[in-house]
Amino acid sequence: RGARPGAMECCVAYCRAAPAIDGARDLALGEGVKPRCSRSGARIAVTVGVCILALAMVLAVSWVCAVHFPALFKRAGPLSVAEMPVAFVEGELPRDPGFAYYLGGFCYRAAYHSEATMRNGHPWAVIGRLNVTLSHDGGFLGWHGPQGPGRDLLLMIYDDEPSHWDAIRDRWQESTCEEKKAAANWVYRLRVQPWATRSFPISQFSMARHWHAAIVDCGSSRAPWAPLRYKLAGVGSLTKWGPEEANPDDCPQDPWKNFKADIRQLLTQ
Repeated sequence: RGARPGAMECCVAYCRAAPAIDGARDLALGEGVKPRCSRSGARIAVTVGVCILALAMVLAVSWVCAVHFPALFKRAGPLSVAEMPVAFVEGELPRDPGFAYYLGGFCYRAAYHSEATMRNGHPWAVIGRLNVTLSHDGGFLGWHGPQGPGRDLLLMIYDDEPSHWDAIRDRWQESTCEEKKAAANWVYRLRVQPWATRSFPISQFSMARHWHAAIVDCGSSRAPWAPLRYKLAGVGSLTKWGPEEANPDDCPQDPWKNFKADIRQLLTQ
């Protein structure tokens, strides 16, 4: 009563169609037709099965290789000094007294976690050496050598930290001997016999660094020097440079170490 024209016809049509709609729903949820979501479940099950099979194959191949080729799974330790690559920088020192001669240097890589040990609460590893040899053409150096009166020939080693080489590089020629010594990592007095070598361990952990070397005449003698030759050996170094490059290019990066650092950063975020 009071319904709009056509409303009664709609109600009658729905009532007649209701059993068919209910039957189709029961058929879909029953034995006749499986729900569409079951296909997605089947695909997931197949994917999981394939992954498990692939993992089992990888483990099986790894076991076979470990049994028959154990050298492939041997943990690689730090290289010995004899196994490390060596680069050389050599030349002749000035003969004028009071010189401050920059020799050049080497880049050394960062240490890996497997190489590091804790020292004073910090990771520490020796990843190379810097060897310095001073020689002459033969004969007795006498007063013209490092052992002569008023002679004070110093070898100075710097890394590229702001308080070391970066602090003295731009005023190398103007700075005093004491200022150069204060900025150095190591200072060694060259009171050596001909062809003797001084070796310095290079220890670092977090990043690759430049290491620089210089020989400075800090003595009071004004007598000229005898001809002296130097030879630097960067044991385990990545790159080298000579006296003309006081500001060398950046050290080459280790892509594998950078990749591991990126993964570690993602996992800790």
